[in-house]
Amino acid sequence: MEKGFRNELSSQKDNPADENTPETKEELVSKATQAPQGEVGEREPVRQNREDAEERPSDKWQLPYDPFEPAEMMGEILSARPEEAGLSAQERRQRRKERLSEFKEALARQKAGIAEIIDDLFKVVLATPDEKAESLMARVLDAAPKYRIGRSQLELFESAIREFRRKHEAVVKYRELYPDDADLFEACFGKKPDGRIDVTVRPMALLFQCFDKNDLAFAFGFHLHGGDQSKIDRQYVDFIRHSVGMALLRAGKIGDLFGAMIVKNGELFAEFDSQFGAPSVLSHEEQHQFNDLFEPNQKLLDVHETMRRMAEHGTPPKEAIRAIIRRLARWSRARMIDPEVRQEILAHYRQGIDTKTIGRTLVNLKLYDFRNDEYFRSRIDTLPLIIKNLLDREIQRVFRQTAENGGRTADTQGINIDESEIKNVVDSVFDEYPADMQNWLEAVETMERKGYGKDEIIGLLYQESIDRWPNLSKRMPDKNIDKNIGESK
Repeated sequence: MEKGFRNELSSQKDNPADENTPETKEELVSKATQAPQGEVGEREPVRQNREDAEERPSDKWQLPYDPFEPAEMMGEILSARPEEAGLSAQERRQRRKERLSEFKEALARQKAGIAEIIDDLFKVVLATPDEKAESLMARVLDAAPKYRIGRSQLELFESAIREFRRKHEAVVKYRELYPDDADLFEACFGKKPDGRIDVTVRPMALLFQCFDKNDLAFAFGFHLHGGDQSKIDRQYVDFIRHSVGMALLRAGKIGDLFGAMIVKNGELFAEFDSQFGAPSVLSHEEQHQFNDLFEPNQKLLDVHETMRRMAEHGTPPKEAIRAIIRRLARWSRARMIDPEVRQEILAHYRQGIDTKTIGRTLVNLKLYDFRNDEYFRSRIDTLPLIIKNLLDREIQRVFRQTAENGGRTADTQGINIDESEIKNVVDSVFDEYPADMQNWLEAVETMERKGYGKDEIIGLLYQESIDRWPNLSKRMPDKNIDKNIGESK
């Protein structure tokens, strides 16, 4: 099985999109910078393939083990079983409870296994960025039996690995085309830098270290102004100079580098190097960037886990689906917006700015006006359709299969969710951002009250995603209590 797949993969190019790559720099850049009006240099050629992979699990995977396919197993759990026809209602409920327990254990094992595989792949590409797709996929296949990885997940792994190869090859290609750092900055952002620029090739990104605050603001906020310097106000420049920077969610002028650029404040990055260790800070960001390649894998796991919880509590399908829509909307916001807010809070707090000022600035600054920002608005608007497609593939598949098998818990009419309903949920989740931000800032204040210093707080929060800050602040012991006990002895 594995040999057959590997031979098939090796016979293909690692980056099919480059099949007709122009020979000259002028032709290549001209082709790469062609983008739809209003989306400067922005395209993601492989993401559509990844969505297709979610829709059409391939039959090419001849697996020498019994794969765990959560949607199929959930359908079986909810279905009526002929052999249980003579049992009492209580006995049937007990059998179902036992099957749900088995499902929970298998799903948790697979979830941990997928995280372990992704972490292993990340370590490999950090050490050897030129690792071929065939070799990376072989590592997935070697680990797959242990965690009973299903065909749908294998398809998503393959698509994610191809996306990594696309980004890596684009990074190498444009570095070779523009060996001078200032020229590469101009090619990516449309103007010569005002100050010093250092560019480093990372496994799946170009790292731009800007030592001039105007260059930093120009590159970091490119999606806001599209290269028009007259649109960059002083407030934004003054605000952004406190930021260490982060991976760009959007592209510059070269569409091939979509999701493959990191912009850093050169001076602050050097300070982080002496205090926290810049390599570890950069690796932390790159880990998130790499994990995002496997976003569809994590979405499926979240959906199936939510389905399991709903089934365990006897939640009606309609109510269960609404809960899943909300979970997916929050999950999408956590990938789209929350990381940027997290980075800004940490960077500005480190500069000695108090949490109240940070909160007011983030709410008022147009950088975080997601409703009126063209880049974010376009992506928020596409979420209802994306979520609906996922529901059609997974949720309805489970409940309809249940009904076909004689299950009594599925209302097949009640699971047809209108896209407008999904939009209402998505809008409400994004409208919650200011309130959530206050909770995150209050977590910082809680740790201050517990006696933690600024550097301690930054070190602790940097290791957690922003949605976990409130729980972390509650779990941390109160240093004032320990201090008072010590003084009373």
